[in-house]
Amino acid sequence: ATPPPERTNRLRAASQVHVDKFEEAAPLFVEALEGSRATLGARHPDSLLSINNYALMLLHQGRLEAAEPMYLEGVEATYEQGASLFTYMNAESPLDPSYAAQNLESCEAAVPLYNNLALCLQRRRAWKACAEACTEALDLLPDDRKATLRRGVVRVELDLWDEAESDLKRALALDPRGHETRDAVARARAAIAAARRTQDAEDKRVLAGCFDRLGGTEPGEANDADMDG
Repeated sequence: ATPPPERTNRLRAASQVHVDKFEEAAPLFVEALEGSRATLGARHPDSLLSINNYALMLLHQGRLEAAEPMYLEGVEATYEQGASLFTYMNAESPLDPSYAAQNLESCEAAVPLYNNLALCLQRRRAWKACAEACTEALDLLPDDRKATLRRGVVRVELDLWDEAESDLKRALALDPRGHETRDAVARARAAIAAARRTQDAEDKRVLAGCFDRLGGTEPGEANDADMDG
């Protein structure tokens, strides 16, 4: 029989409590997800939350190959209700004030999915895809600190230093007192400085080589000139 919503919610809560006890948590996550899909539908925010919880457990276990498809499933579900999400980003409907609340609920369910998908991609060093997932999260919630900070860090790996600095500065503005944020920004800025020094040294080497070729002589030319003199 299909479990009632109360059962689904209780299972989801239990799975969160036992998130660090993987053997006990796994069947709870699965049951919560299946129950939520059956009672509320695959695209309901509670179902998206269940997907996020289950995938997060897999991510904590280091099972990136299993977590990533789960996050992608959740992300695809948010695309299917894209009209609601786009309405949230635009003007609220004066005819149905509750619609804005529904859109906000959907948005709040989608952003963690994008953030955790980005974390999964970051851990397997898929820098470009990670940055794109962060951008998707920021399109929905522009002031999201996690997406802003992670995109800044990943843009360092992509050699997009100016764009990275913009994100890092924004992350500090969103979380000026957070030790985690400040430490991550400091590491990223140190990496940018080191990369710029490396690039400057390479540019100087290449430029010096160009001048050597412009002002030098081909092998054997100097000896020929001495013989002619």
